[in-house]
Amino acid sequence: MTRRPFASSSTARNSPWTASHADVVRDTSQTDGRSGEVESMTTTDDRAFRVIGLNLDASRNCKPHRYGPCNRSRGCDNERAARAIGVAQSFHRYVGPRNASIWLALDPRRLRWGKRMDAFTQTVLEPARRELTAYLCRLVLRPCIAEELAQSTFLRALECIDNLPSEPERARAWLFRVATNLAFDELKRHSTKRETLVFDLRDAAESDPGFAARSRDLIGTPETRAIAREHVVACFACVLHNLAPQRAASVLLREVSGFSNEETAEILDATPGQVKNWLQEGRAMLAAKYEDTCALVQKQGVCHQCVELDGFMHAGQGTPSPGAAMNLEARIAIVRGQLNRPWSPWHRMLFGLLDDI
Repeated sequence: MTRRPFASSSTARNSPWTASHADVVRDTSQTDGRSGEVESMTTTDDRAFRVIGLNLDASRNCKPHRYGPCNRSRGCDNERAARAIGVAQSFHRYVGPRNASIWLALDPRRLRWGKRMDAFTQTVLEPARRELTAYLCRLVLRPCIAEELAQSTFLRALECIDNLPSEPERARAWLFRVATNLAFDELKRHSTKRETLVFDLRDAAESDPGFAARSRDLIGTPETRAIAREHVVACFACVLHNLAPQRAASVLLREVSGFSNEETAEILDATPGQVKNWLQEGRAMLAAKYEDTCALVQKQGVCHQCVELDGFMHAGQGTPSPGAAMNLEARIAIVRGQLNRPWSPWHRMLFGLLDDI
């Protein structure tokens, strides 16, 4: 007997309810399985390397280097090619293969950034990479769109590399400001504002013939160990979508990412007073929504999907916040605990259904 998605342990277990940036230049691109980050090389970069006189074929079969480093004072083409490949891979990691290929082809001298690129990624891009992608996932929901926006943000950072704030915290705020503006533009074009978005996604998952099968493949895997807490974050993001984008962003920036009122105001191009009002309105709406629907807040609530998912996936974690009331503060604490975690594989599938509803 086929089981409904989110079914409890006392009923059948065949179906909870049930991917990304396909804009890659090469079919052999690989992802890390969590956030869709592309790590592959592209043939466009091979052409860019040749423009600056680097021979990739020679670098792959370098005879002298089999026996030790090159003794030439300025290094041979093989070493320069290896350094260029490392720079190109860094570009791919942060801006995506297509953006990287075009950007490098426009000015192949960027392949010689070497130490400059290493320093920039270590101090600016890498510390913010996962947090920024997770923030965009909460703001726009769709994982592939969030990843594209993060890549566009990092591309703009590279374009402004000489003018970026030198202090890490100010550079982080700069990245969040660019990412937030890009997200607002995206939300103007494709709004997903729905009062019942969590329930609509569940209905879409249950009616998708392939979703249940892909969900069963994830049962008992490490990726679903914290599925209940991850679904609290997903639910928080869906409820947040009932707010205007500025109010939603202010809640995420102030309560989750830890920016001050003044920093949040600068990111949102607003005043601290506006941010304070947006926060109060946003928190009041979130609290009222959970009070009406969440069975973990009151027994009359109609939704306990997070607990159902925990049972379906055999995660064994029970309620997302054992021993504590699931009030708004507890939920924000859970979201804050997932600060650097973009959507998990199962939630990537779930939010991939947004275009079908």
